[in-house]
Amino acid sequence: MPIDPEMAAFVERAADIFDATFDRLPLAEQRRLYGEFCRRFDGPRPADIEAHDRTLKGPAGAIPVRVYRPRGAGSLPAVIYLHGGGWVFGNPDTMSRSLRRWPPAFRRRWSASTIGWRPSIAFRPPSTTATPRSNRFSPAAADLGVDRRRIAVAGDSAGANLSAAVALAARDRGGPPLSGQALLYGVFSTDFDRPSCWEHAEAPFLTRASMFDYVGAYLGGRSPATIPTSRRWRLPRMPICRRPSSPPPASNPLRDDSAAYAARLNEAGVAVEHRCAPDLIHGYLRAIGSCRAAAAEFDALCAWLARRLTVAS
Repeated sequence: MPIDPEMAAFVERAADIFDATFDRLPLAEQRRLYGEFCRRFDGPRPADIEAHDRTLKGPAGAIPVRVYRPRGAGSLPAVIYLHGGGWVFGNPDTMSRSLRRWPPAFRRRWSASTIGWRPSIAFRPPSTTATPRSNRFSPAAADLGVDRRRIAVAGDSAGANLSAAVALAARDRGGPPLSGQALLYGVFSTDFDRPSCWEHAEAPFLTRASMFDYVGAYLGGRSPATIPTSRRWRLPRMPICRRPSSPPPASNPLRDDSAAYAARLNEAGVAVEHRCAPDLIHGYLRAIGSCRAAAAEFDALCAWLARRLTVAS
């Protein structure tokens, strides 16, 4: 399937990083290149937004938090954003462009917090504020200038997986009520035989083969290929395997995994807005500064979040 011409140009600009050898490089070198990729497409912070770095106490040590807020604002609704990176890459710096690019009408009335998680190292599962406990952010809300009655979660790719886990954990473990969950091109199962996995097995930035490595890291070193098909829907770290009754409403773009998770949420009576961007690629959020179609998808996500946070007020 042809991709948007501006997205194709973006892919070409990153071709020296995500070349045919990327998946075979040592993990440390992959992380370095991923950081370079994110910096290459970064941009300035709007003058009306300030950023503060904080930490939260986590089960494995301090958890970094970066809060973006309108200058001089009081208590505000908040979006808690969990960054992507295959559970092995990334930190609050790698998502800075996206979180600084909230549309003006959004960023003047809401705050955004990107929360780091300990990446999988040597195939150990990552640690985050959400897993195993979803309510670490809530007690610190007042100190961070956040209205704890109006909190939504969001994330891309692996971060979308973690955000969905946050929503389920908040429901099951006494966390704060969430206004919604916005999930961009997330990974919600270990079924890599879905049509889109084969149609786009050699897609830019994310191949089917690399997905086995990333999900294997998340599952503690167990290759998804060794998991019987009958058990793939019951893995505890994959939200699609969990009974999704009554988590918050969800906005969930992209292909088969997202469509399947949206269907599961619909079956449970959860309001879902499922968007598909057929001319974009996995990771299109990085291109919002140079691809109008990607920027439009991000603006639609922000508008959905704004509606949910307003409804919750």
